[in-house]
Order: sequence, then C-alpha cells, then structure tokens
Amino acid sequence: MQIERPVAIGWSLGGHIGLELTQIFPGVKALTITGTPPSGPGVDEVTRAFSQIPELAFAAQEVITEEQVQTFARFIYSLSKPAPAHLVDAVRNCDGRSRRFMFADFFDAGSRLNHQITVVATWAKPLAIVQGAEEPFMEASDFEGLAYANLWRGAVQSLDGCGHAPFWEAPERYNPILRAFSLLTRKHKHLMCLMTA
Repeated sequence: MQIERPVAIGWSLGGHIGLELTQIFPGVKALTITGTPPSGPGVDEVTRAFSQIPELAFAAQEVITEEQVQTFARFIYSLSKPAPAHLVDAVRNCDGRSRRFMFADFFDAGSRLNHQITVVATWAKPLAIVQGAEEPFMEASDFEGLAYANLWRGAVQSLDGCGHAPFWEAPERYNPILRAFSLLTRKHKHLMCLMTA
C-alpha cells in the first residue's frame, strides 16, 4: 500500500494491534488508542488490565448465543441502549475463532505479544489515549498508574457519559480531540485506522 509514515488509530483490539505495530513498524509516527488497556501476555496481566465482568467473557468465546451477541454488542457500542442492527450484525458475523485465538494469545505468558506496559513506557513518539468515562471493560485508574514516554497532554482524555466506543457515542466530542492530536502529525498524509472490537 506504500504507507510509510502512518498515524495509527486503534479501538479496543485495534489499539492492542496498534501497540504491537509500534514495535514492528518503525514508520508509525503517532498512535491513538481507545478502549485499550496496555497489557502484557499472561493471565495476571490480563486480569489486571480488564474488569472481571461476565460480558467480557463473550470476547473470548468461539461460539456465542444470540442473546450473548445482543448483550456484547450493547456493551461494545453503548451502555444505555441497544446497538443498531448493522453493528449487531458485525458481532454476529465475526469469525468466532478470532475471539478464541486472540484471548489464547493474551493469556499465554509465552506468546510473542509485547509487554504493552513497557511499550507505552518506552515508545517515544506521541501516544493519545481517549477513553469513555463509563468504560465497562476496564477501570480508568488502570491507566493512571502507568509510566508513559510521551503521553499526549500528559493525561488520558476522558469523555463523560461514554462507554467503550466514545467515537460512536459522542463524535462531536471525540473528533475534535482526534483533530487536535492530528495537528502534531499533519505533515503525514496517511491515517491507519485499526477499528477492531
């Protein structure tokens, strides 16, 4: 694709992919993550990074029931109302093996995944973290105790009243944050979106 110097934006699993990408693709100029707690491989790391709620288990199951599809979609896209049909379809149509393989890798302390807490502490390029204040899958405090090499504005950007997908729930507030961050990198013409839940 001849993309040499992208600015990456990753949501949820896409944010974890973005953190991995920073370690294998030196051309990444900056990264925004949303709904992504930096973690390392291993059970202890995963249980530290993610809230222990039943709905999160659906993200690791290869087969999920129709009721679980509906519940998971609601938690992914908002806290207060059912997700639109096309987003529910996206959850329903996801190949369940991807969920199983993803969490098998997360839980395996010997996997090839990077220790993402170390990544954010050492990656010197700009990192923006934009979170919904009502994020169901992780605690806001999980971000506060971490060390960062170059956290944009020196703080996690938190959007009140939003859950796991603030760009979907409140684009009028999310987009200006993203636009302000992009001013750091406006000389770079490629934007790489890793929007994977």
